[in-house]
Amino acid sequence: MDLFSFRTVLRLSLSWFAICATSAIASASGLDQESSLLKFPESVVKNEPERLAFEIGHNATPTSYVMKRGTWTAGFYGVGYALSDTLFIATSPWIWTSYNTMNITAKFIKPISSTVRTGFFAAYFQSYQVTPFLKCESRWACDENGTPLPYRQTDLEGNLRNVPNSPFDVSVGRYQFQAATLQGLLGVDIGRTTIHSGLKYSYFFNDDYPYSLRMDPGDDAIRGQLDATVLVERRLSNRVRLNFEFGCLGLTDIEPYLHLGASIATIFPKWLIQLGGSMTGRFGRVGTDELWPPGFFDRRVHMSRDGNVYFGRYLTAAVHPEVQLQYFF
Repeated sequence: MDLFSFRTVLRLSLSWFAICATSAIASASGLDQESSLLKFPESVVKNEPERLAFEIGHNATPTSYVMKRGTWTAGFYGVGYALSDTLFIATSPWIWTSYNTMNITAKFIKPISSTVRTGFFAAYFQSYQVTPFLKCESRWACDENGTPLPYRQTDLEGNLRNVPNSPFDVSVGRYQFQAATLQGLLGVDIGRTTIHSGLKYSYFFNDDYPYSLRMDPGDDAIRGQLDATVLVERRLSNRVRLNFEFGCLGLTDIEPYLHLGASIATIFPKWLIQLGGSMTGRFGRVGTDELWPPGFFDRRVHMSRDGNVYFGRYLTAAVHPEVQLQYFF
């Protein structure tokens, strides 16, 4: 599908219009109660140590906050450093270890008024140890004897079959993808609520077996992915936040995806604890068996770069953990 087709341009225009309208309404209302997570209500406990922690956000929608210059954070979700009050760089041990993928990210945020911030989030991913493509490398891909299990027992006609070592057998033990992403961010404060909006474009140089935010585009020739998401943060108290996420992944896909999520975050002076999850599924399949239980893969035939024919390249329904335990210093 052409990125600049009429349908794509229409979706993009409507999504960005909604984001900009939110900013305009907030600015026109003159709301100026809390301009940043680094500004806290007067109810802050007296004599509390300086707060370094900040809310990072969800996998698909980062917040519009950055750390103070010279601050570090460390945790399984991310390790990063604030080069300035507006620029933050990081990498994720979670992605390195659980997805066998090298990664580097950068976030730039600049206030444009007392209640509005804008910026971008950029990331690069590249899997390591990607060959051979069909190899038993994990428990779920093998039985107790180490024998590869058929990973989508489906032939070209869509019939189930269980034939070990068939050309349609695949036991993928490692993620295999390379991608670059750029996401525009907009944060708007409305009283004790902050709306974080993101418009992200990702280009996949290789997506033989990508991470779960790369859903089935419907055509292997579609290399780009356009996402529009919103994270609504509600501050219940000085320490506790509720987050609700919604949006659309794959605006340029043949069949776009609904994305929903929620989490609760507790912020201490030097700790961030967040628990939650998000889910992605096709708009046209809401209410069907395809969405639950998650983990459904496409049923199309694919060919890897080394010539292997296989099924199960992209997810069509997925659940994403939104769990973080971060220390700031």
